[in-house]
Amino acid sequence: MKKPKSFVKVDHTYSLSSQWLKELAISMGGEIEHNNLMHLSKSLGEGLVLTHQILPELHVVLFDLVLSQSVLFTREPVEEDFWVLYYDLSDYNNIHIVENIKHKVGDNSLLDFAILDSKQKSSYMSKAYKREFSMRILISKSFVLSSLKQRNLDDKFMEILTNQKKFFYGSIDSKSKALLYELKKQRIDSPHYELLLTGVTYNLLANFLERQSSLSIESNVITERDRMAVIKSHEYLLSDLTIPFLGLEALVQVAHMSVSKYRRLYKQIYNTTPVNFFRNEKMVLARVMVESGDYKSINEIAFALGYVNVDYFSRNYKKHFGVLPTELL
Repeated sequence: MKKPKSFVKVDHTYSLSSQWLKELAISMGGEIEHNNLMHLSKSLGEGLVLTHQILPELHVVLFDLVLSQSVLFTREPVEEDFWVLYYDLSDYNNIHIVENIKHKVGDNSLLDFAILDSKQKSSYMSKAYKREFSMRILISKSFVLSSLKQRNLDDKFMEILTNQKKFFYGSIDSKSKALLYELKKQRIDSPHYELLLTGVTYNLLANFLERQSSLSIESNVITERDRMAVIKSHEYLLSDLTIPFLGLEALVQVAHMSVSKYRRLYKQIYNTTPVNFFRNEKMVLARVMVESGDYKSINEIAFALGYVNVDYFSRNYKKHFGVLPTELL
């Protein structure tokens, strides 16, 4: 099938209520069901967009689409004061555009998580013929800040949260990614999906708050140049999860900075060490492989991931997920 040369442009807004979905449906020719579920127009492909208000301060949006042509969604800024937390497990890397900077986002990207301010304009280019599975949590700033204050966050972190920084990109933590993989297997239009989505949303927020609460912010804010250098090394680190850990020396050469500075900035951005992040992501990939049904034995999966000792792989898997891989294959 020949792919179209152009793309469809869709302008929309978000809010902490579901009213914005009606405007999106009009612009995309979709049909609304039960005031919060949009069926995609057949001319654009197949799929659903679900909005679900959990609390007045907390709203969740989920896209599960396979488009017949690419769509450029542009989210216009609004006066409501909230953050948009993006989680993207799309099968193909889509493009997120903020301040004319393009970021690859999706399950195969190392930047599959983002935080954007409601007053910050952004665009999202969704690819045609690939499944888009992405989730947005819209949450009131006052609600987040009050939750963080209850955890006795360091004043420096609170200062960064309340300054003029309008967006942040990073990676979904392994616990959250496992939750989203399970959600991805479910049908949006199933009877109990909203209940399931509520539980997943609370767990994602708990992981997010836990991650921020344990983050030790250094006295200096990271420059954009240093941030991009660390992200580049991070991409290099995770470019192949089937090999052993590359080592810190290889990563600092990619980032062009000292070991001490690299360690500090990496921890500040990703809230972990490079080796721990690598091991966690290797286990997440292992889980995907175990549950895919594409492998006949645990030995085959272990060897594909570069493990020489299958028992060692199984022990690590159980330590990470609480169950032996043989129980799931």
